[in-house]
Parts: sequence; structure tokens; C-alpha cells
Amino acid sequence: MKRVTIETELLFSLGRINPDQTILDRATSVINEVDWQIFIPLTVKHGVTSLVYKNLSKLENVPQDILNKFVNGYNNTIRLNMLMAAELDKIIEVLSSRNIDVITLKGPVASEVLFGDIGLYPSGDIDFLVKMRDIGKTREVLESVGYHMEDKGFDEYREYYLKEHYHVSMSNGKFTIEPHWNLFMRYFTTPPDFWWEDSIIISSGERQYTFLSPEKNLLYNSFRLFYKGFTPLRFVLFVSAIIEHYKDTMNWKKLFDYARRYHFESVLRITLKLAHDILGAQVFPRYRYLKNNRMMLLYPMISRMVLKAEDMIKCLPALVWSLEDLRLGQSYPNFYASQLASNFVKVCLSGAGGDEIFAGYPWRYYRLLECKNYNDYMIDYYHYWQRLMPEPTVQRLLGPIHDEVKHINTEDIFRDVFSGHKLSPSGLEDYINHSLYFEAKTFLHGLLMVEDITYETLRHRELVLDEENLGHLVEVFEYRLPELAREFGDGEHLRQRLAELTGIRMTRGPQGIQP
Repeated sequence: MKRVTIETELLFSLGRINPDQTILDRATSVINEVDWQIFIPLTVKHGVTSLVYKNLSKLENVPQDILNKFVNGYNNTIRLNMLMAAELDKIIEVLSSRNIDVITLKGPVASEVLFGDIGLYPSGDIDFLVKMRDIGKTREVLESVGYHMEDKGFDEYREYYLKEHYHVSMSNGKFTIEPHWNLFMRYFTTPPDFWWEDSIIISSGERQYTFLSPEKNLLYNSFRLFYKGFTPLRFVLFVSAIIEHYKDTMNWKKLFDYARRYHFESVLRITLKLAHDILGAQVFPRYRYLKNNRMMLLYPMISRMVLKAEDMIKCLPALVWSLEDLRLGQSYPNFYASQLASNFVKVCLSGAGGDEIFAGYPWRYYRLLECKNYNDYMIDYYHYWQRLMPEPTVQRLLGPIHDEVKHINTEDIFRDVFSGHKLSPSGLEDYINHSLYFEAKTFLHGLLMVEDITYETLRHRELVLDEENLGHLVEVFEYRLPELAREFGDGEHLRQRLAELTGIRMTRGPQGIQP
């Protein structure tokens, strides 16, 4: 992997709490080499401008005009956080008047408590936790003081939101707030009441706030970092701040008991090691030890890889030998991830395509609940997928050649996908099967690939899906997509068709992988 730039090194050195003198001396030694036009936007992107300013002001030979830019960022953070703190106080007061308990999450209060300075940690919105039973009343109260729901589907798909999400967004035009009812979601689940146990009272100014316990605060913010893809740096910084603030009171045994109970230990260990390695968080080695090969593989991929837009172009000459269809966005990061993983393992299996096979996108299927007939379903599902621009806009875009393509209707193309399929679904399950059929007929085949990722096979590719895995795939198709399976044919013919789709024997041809 490429060596980090001077700007990235300085970001890691100064974007931390209380860097020691060795770190500051190293930062001083590279000050004259820094490209400030790169470094300043980098600190803004990662949300650490204020903390970098505080540490940068300890160094010598920093140009005054550069310090002025950083102090402006720091002052802006103070101003915005003070406004948010005042709004948070109003929200807590009005909710408390209706007997709704609130736990404050991150935000300006956390900046003051954990960092000792309300201006050191920027806040994008106001987050707080309420009890699951109070979410409806919370919404009513907030709407009564000028907030409106931004999640338009909440009313229609309330059950889905409460199960698959953990907050909603509301806005009054000036502030965005996010009432949470849980702090884990989707990949890891906890009972909503879990977060309220052992909550603590903290003081900030003349106010008192309810906070998560130290262990649960660290657990929640580790999940938040994971959920955001381990970026930006300020999320790692927040984890480091929790560790530093509670270094004498954190119950590490309790923390890991929680993590194991909710199958979160791997993410927690990777998070703690990341905070230690990048920002110097004081974590005992036994807590940041990576226990198995999977964790040891994931960690360098998380800690070393930063992709930029131009990397998509750079990888094309090699990538076209592996995939003919590069429209799928994950093709590019998957390629780089495979290249990095090849330093540690010979074969890596991707989960791409799993959601399309196992109906893993419930937000697509909930919209089918209101369909009265097949035509309603087709119109609704078409508009879900054709969402880049409406048809009139497409016509204007194609104005210079409109006469040549005016006979082409995208909705007709969409409907043609179903031309060989059952056209009279009788219930919700049939509509969901229709949706899965569409995905299978359009782009699923581009996802169902198992790739050998050794360095050599990145250049000299031969992909092999073994018979056992192919058998599993046949079973999945027959169970999940029975009508599509019957269309392909039964028994051996189905196996042959799936082999063609997934590339059981694929060799490199002059224009990419050929079955």
C-alpha cells in the first residue's frame, strides 16, 4: 500500500486529544512540507478542524494566516454548538413536560463533557434517545413546536421503521433532530430498554443531562463508526474521547460481556485497535487484540485503504479482465479490497447478490402492500426503479435525437422483463416474487460471481465455483425463485444454466471474462 502523505500523517498527529511531545515534535518537523490547500479541506472533511487548531497553536513556525483560518473554523463550531445546545435544552424541557424521558447523545453537550470544550467537536444535528413507547408522543410534541417529519415513509411503514431503523429525522428549517428509540440496528440487535439501564447524570454548565453509561456510550459509538464505514476521523476521535474521559471508571469486563451478548465483539475490538493505532487511545492490548483470521484480515482493509474518485479510473485496465459489466458501484472498491486481501488470503467470498436472492431489501417490498391490482404494481415498481429523472426530463435531455428514439418507452422496456412471467399475482407473496424475478432477470447475474483474489489471478484469471456451492445455489433458486427455476428447467439443465450465469468455468478472453 502507498505510504500516507504528509498531510494525512499530520491529520492523525494533530486530530487527537492531548498529543505527547514526541508527536508534537514530529509535527513541527514536517510543517514546512505541508500543502495547506490539501490539509485544511482534509481537516474539514474529517470534522477535526477545531482540535487540529488547538494542537497546531502549540507548534512553532505555523504561518499566521493559516492559524487564522483554523481559528475561524473553531469559532464557527463554538457558535453552532451553542445554538444547538440551547435548542436541545428547549427540546428536553418540552418533552419532560409531557413525562418523556430523554438521554442526550453526542452533540454539543458531549463536546463540553468529554472534550472539556464545547467548540472542539462539531455537531451536524441533535440526537437523543427516547423510549420506544414514547416515540409517537415524542413526534406529536415536536410537531407542536414547529418540527416536521422528514422520513416521509414513517407513517406508511411504521412497523418496518421501528424494526429496521433506529431513529427518524425531523426539521424546523433551522435544526435537524433525530429522536432514537434504539442504538443498534439491522446488523446487530438489542432490546430498546437495554440502553436505559445504568444511565448516568452528568452536569454541563448549570444543566444536568441523562447520559449513557460509559460502557454503553462506547458500545453505541463503536457501532456508529462501523455503520458509517469507519469514517470520518471525528467518529474515531469520539471513541477515543470516551476512552480517555472514562479511563478510570470504564468497566471493561462489563463492556465485553455486552459485546459478546449481542455478537458485537469483533467490531468492538477492531474499533478499539483503530482508536489506539491512529489516535493513540489508551487501550490495554488484551482489549484490542484481534482474535481470529477474519478480524486480522478486516483490520488492515479498514485502517489502510482510502479510495479516491480517480482510483476508479486507475483500476479499469485490470478490472475489465475480471468483470465485463462495470455498472455496479461496488465493483471498484471490491477490486481494491480483493487486491489488499490477497496479501493475507488466497480466496475471498463476497456477499454481493445475497440481498437480491434472499429478499434483503424490505423497503422495496413494503410499497407493494397498497397495490390494488397488477397494473398498480407495475406502475409503482417502475417509478421506484426509474428515479434518476422523470420521463419529460429524459425527453428534453435527448432533444437533439428525440425523433430517432421517441418510439422507445422506458416503461414498456420495464414491462417486457416480465413478458415470460406469470402476470396475474394473487397476493403479497406473488408480488414479492415478481420483484425478485425482476432483479434476477436484470442485474443479479452480474453479482453472482465467486472470485479468486490472489495477485496472480488478478492478472491471469480463471474462476471456479465448486460443485458443492453450485448445489447450494440451485437449492436457493428452487426455494426462493421457483418460477424462474422452472423457466430455466429442472435438474441438470438448471445446474447448467446457473453455472453459465455464475461462471463455474470462466476463462479470460480478449474482451474480458467469457463463459
